[in-house]
Amino acid sequence: MFWYGLLADSLKRHFERIHVFQSGPPEFPALDESVDHNVLVEDDITNAFRTFTIRGYANDVWQDIIKPPDKMYAAFLQRLKIMAGFSLARRPPIEEGRFRYAMGDGVYEVVVTVRAHPDGSQDAMIDLPGGNRLNWRSERDAAA
Repeated sequence: MFWYGLLADSLKRHFERIHVFQSGPPEFPALDESVDHNVLVEDDITNAFRTFTIRGYANDVWQDIIKPPDKMYAAFLQRLKIMAGFSLARRPPIEEGRFRYAMGDGVYEVVVTVRAHPDGSQDAMIDLPGGNRLNWRSERDAAA
């Protein structure tokens, strides 16, 4: 459901692209900042705050949409791959797929590109150009 909400919101906001990638490590206080030394930060707590980033592109500007918890990243990316018809058994360096998304009275052709990096991480680019809106009528509608 999260994917469909994201796609609907992105189309309504006229985004041309969506980029999904793992964010960097959480930011720590600068050395000259005052720190409460009574609070201990362990690695488990630090990892709990890791996120991935979903950002949209429109009017020549990237804009962060949301930063969900990193624990959701693998499932989120896997769902996208299934929607785009990718094979989950193999992981080529670059893979491209498509799916159609119906919203209101329109159907949109969504193009997905997933890149695998040498360190094992992956990121996805989803193209949502307004020109990819289809005038889709079923064969039954066309015969009427």
